[in-house]
Amino acid sequence: MQFPIHLERIQQLPENWFWCESNSPFGLLHSQWSIQHNQAVLHALDYVNTQTQAWEIERKQPELPDPRLYKLLEHDKHIDWQPLLIQTIGSEFQYQVWQALLTIPLATTCSYQAIANQIQNPNAVRAVGSAIGKNPVFYLIPCHRVLRSDGNLGGYLWGLELKQQLLNWEKSLL
Repeated sequence: MQFPIHLERIQQLPENWFWCESNSPFGLLHSQWSIQHNQAVLHALDYVNTQTQAWEIERKQPELPDPRLYKLLEHDKHIDWQPLLIQTIGSEFQYQVWQALLTIPLATTCSYQAIANQIQNPNAVRAVGSAIGKNPVFYLIPCHRVLRSDGNLGGYLWGLELKQQLLNWEKSLL
């Protein structure tokens, strides 16, 4: 099952952005949103751990503007399959890498080299790793599914233990 996501690249966040705090199967999450044309738009999703930066408290909202986020995170089979709009800030190269990540099927992995090949830049393996490390959307843009060519986990912004937990959890869903 692939997530119903439409990813767009933007130059800057809308002025009316806000954030919400929510629980997930993985722990506490912070999500960054705006409302555009009566549609909730996700800009970032961050796993809350000791490395997480503080978000501006005055922009906090009590409710998630799009409850489909919970369903996506729990792989609810009764989800409204209208794509969740995600707008992120990043370079054109980062955007290409993040788009490629969206094509990795649930519970499967690939290498950094495979992503470099997919975006038709086979010599950019290190740059691909750097772009993956800048992914602003925890789990939904599945950077945790990318491993080193030797099969080792590689890196993960939110920690290698969580990366392994996510991979194991996804396999349990099949």
